[in-house]
Amino acid sequence: MSVLLNPATDVPFPELAAPGGVTTRVSLGAIALCGTTAGAVTVQRPSPRVQGSVFAVVDADGAASTNPITVDGDGDLLDGAATVQITEPYQSVIYVYDLGAWRRIVGRRRVDGVAAELELERDTAPIPSLPSEAFGSLIFRPGVPSGGNHVATWAEVETAIAAASGLVVVVIDNDLAPCVVPATADTECFGRVHLSAVDYISGAVLTIANGGRLRNLGVLEQGLAIEGAPSGAGPIPLLFTSPGLLLMREGATVRNTATATKAMIQAGTNLVLSIIEGSFLDNSAVPLVPVVQVDAGFSMTCVALAAVPFAAFLTPTTIAGDATSSLAFAHDASVEFVAQSLFVGAVLEIRTNQSAALQPSTGATAGRPLLPFAGQEYFDTTLGFPVWWNGAAWVGADGIVHP
Repeated sequence: MSVLLNPATDVPFPELAAPGGVTTRVSLGAIALCGTTAGAVTVQRPSPRVQGSVFAVVDADGAASTNPITVDGDGDLLDGAATVQITEPYQSVIYVYDLGAWRRIVGRRRVDGVAAELELERDTAPIPSLPSEAFGSLIFRPGVPSGGNHVATWAEVETAIAAASGLVVVVIDNDLAPCVVPATADTECFGRVHLSAVDYISGAVLTIANGGRLRNLGVLEQGLAIEGAPSGAGPIPLLFTSPGLLLMREGATVRNTATATKAMIQAGTNLVLSIIEGSFLDNSAVPLVPVVQVDAGFSMTCVALAAVPFAAFLTPTTIAGDATSSLAFAHDASVEFVAQSLFVGAVLEIRTNQSAALQPSTGATAGRPLLPFAGQEYFDTTLGFPVWWNGAAWVGADGIVHP
């Protein structure tokens, strides 16, 4: 059995029927099986498309010499041409979107379970960068018809993410209409998807409707705020089920809105949450509801560097977890750890000591770390000398307790 493989994933293409006598738009990452016995076939390139998008077309009936197949770029160029014809029986072509145009590449087939290179076809171009090597970009811009590199619906965004296995930067633009992840969405982000605001200065907002969910998001950046009001039977909007990292940078925010009764982020696995460059977690609209929920038996490491002042960054109810969960909170002088009343598991505070300018382990007696670990050092400016936590009390170099 011979099966054509997607060069981006090295697995068989999903199949899409393209009957004769009509025009069919092929899906991202799919192969159009053209029924040429019934008549000539026209196949349009996928929409939307991002850097590295792939599609394939094949004469499934072997009648292309009588009823040719037209591959239509729909405004894009296919190796410099507006359209390309397939006229040889059972011929197949594969195109990848690279730097604003479609380029034909060499394919691979799996024959009886063994992957083998296809012979070079005439006019075949060199293989450009594929999704494993570079991120594509896509603008989510509701309020205007989809076209070019922007789309109007979240369903189109979800399709692009799936086709690129998450190697996509999705730019959020809510200037014309709200950007909303609908209540029916359950979008897998593969730990790679970047969500960014269209304008760093004014930022942008992505609202996740109650019931909607993004799984395993990778990066929030450039002033983007993700907000929601999860409640009732609806899921927590940002779910993490694969161990990994959520990076928040460049003023990104995750926040609950006033009617929320659940957290916005669910650590359903061991998670690193890195919050840097003025980013923060915000439950000011509903202070009794946490922003982050660490599930039973899992741990979260929160790294806060160059953040906003701690009063805005972390309230006593920002992070929740039961007695079987654990939290490590590492931070510089831009933020102080605040004891979490909704987190009853093990907590470890880690104060960085990488720069003298930060002075993260220095302060008055009243400013000593709330949850120190055994052996942790702190220069007490009230006393004028360093003290160490021995597991039960703060002691000086002479072993005397200094409460």
